[in-house]
Amino acid sequence: GKLCYVPPPGLAFDPAQAKAELAQAKAELGPRFPTEIVYKFNLGVEQHKLIAEYLQAQWSSVLGVRVRLEQQEWQVFLNDTRKLEYQVARLGWIGTAADPEVEFVRIWRCDSPNNRPQWCNPRFDGLLDEAATMTDPRARLAKVREAEAILVDEAPIIPMYVYTQRNLVRPYVRGLATNLFALPALWRAWRDPRSE
Repeated sequence: GKLCYVPPPGLAFDPAQAKAELAQAKAELGPRFPTEIVYKFNLGVEQHKLIAEYLQAQWSSVLGVRVRLEQQEWQVFLNDTRKLEYQVARLGWIGTAADPEVEFVRIWRCDSPNNRPQWCNPRFDGLLDEAATMTDPRARLAKVREAEAILVDEAPIIPMYVYTQRNLVRPYVRGLATNLFALPALWRAWRDPRSE
């Protein structure tokens, strides 16, 4: 009975298909096909470096693609991605509301300043426009899912992982509820002396 959003399935791990797509790109581009791919990511977060190193190793071993990693200071990185001065770049997004359209799908609209690959699909935008006028939450989310399926099919982005949260709470702490935004309301937490 709860309203729930289930996103469309993404691309599966398919090395054979990836190799076929890579061979097609090499044939189409000929000598313009790059000898290495530059993967940019921002400094300051160790996870970003670990993910970059993992991708570098996987793309090399599975696809035979050379990947050079390039770390950049945050403002330089943002400037480069805004100006499309990258081949592959690591970006992330964290939502502040439990709404896929508002928080995640909408950023890929043609005119969104956060649409770093500058991908544009008028049908995608039209479906989101339709969803914005709907009052039935289930019908609205079905329309959002239809738009998101276009995004997944055209693949201007590669969703890699979802942030998770782990919380260790002492048994005597009460009122500390975990929420999907990883922003627990500490003002509601209290210490129960009977449980210490």
